[in-house]
Amino acid sequence: MKATEEIKSRIDIVEVVSETVKLRRTGNSHTGFCPFHDNKNTPAFVVWPDTGSWKCFGACNDGGDVFSFLMKREGWEFMEALQYLALRAGIELEKSSPRQENEKKEQQRLYGLLNDITGYYHTNLIESDNAKAARTLLLQRGLSQEIWVKFEIGYANDSWNDIRSYCLERGYSDEDLITIGLLVKKDTGKVYDRFRDRIMLPICLPKGQTIGFGARVVNSTDQPKFINSPQTKYFDKGSLLYGIDKAYMGIRENRTAVLVEGYMDVI
Repeated sequence: MKATEEIKSRIDIVEVVSETVKLRRTGNSHTGFCPFHDNKNTPAFVVWPDTGSWKCFGACNDGGDVFSFLMKREGWEFMEALQYLALRAGIELEKSSPRQENEKKEQQRLYGLLNDITGYYHTNLIESDNAKAARTLLLQRGLSQEIWVKFEIGYANDSWNDIRSYCLERGYSDEDLITIGLLVKKDTGKVYDRFRDRIMLPICLPKGQTIGFGARVVNSTDQPKFINSPQTKYFDKGSLLYGIDKAYMGIRENRTAVLVEGYMDVI
């Protein structure tokens, strides 16, 4: 039996859901108000202990098993839910293979690089003479220095190799920067910084890890106003909302999210 199936056979989904949702037994199922949307009148949330599943028949129209419920409730990745439930069920998980361990270490290494670059861009905005126009633009938009700090807003110098030089000096490679979308490689083999003379807006996972950037042009009028990091192994723009790291806890507490169109609207 796979670990996931063994966990589901030992874990009472009603017990897990009842930690945050008041359930009422109705025949072979349990019903309650959905914790994932504004459900106050007619209970739309149903849990079936026999199958270990749940579903919202209201606005969410979502459902799944105890893993998906915890992932949705806590904002966890699958592995986080797996480890939590395995511990709760008293099941020892198999150790990761050497390949999986290497992939995890590589991810953490490049996550560290992205955080380092976020800090570099941010310091650049605050301190560099090159960022005067960027600071002026932000202030004109009504964004104070407190906001710059809260959102870790930064500035990419108007240079073809600024971030490349910074990272190479710290032991990273061109391939690392290409992998995370910070360098562009031409057919000739030449590489250059993707973001130049742009206000940098870190795009983060709910827990605050930078995985990409939105970038607003400062001076040029013949370039797109906003560009984003390209699709990478770690960044999928379509699966993440800018600002979720700042709004995540508020969304959980209020069970409400306000969606707006652009980066500046969020800020």
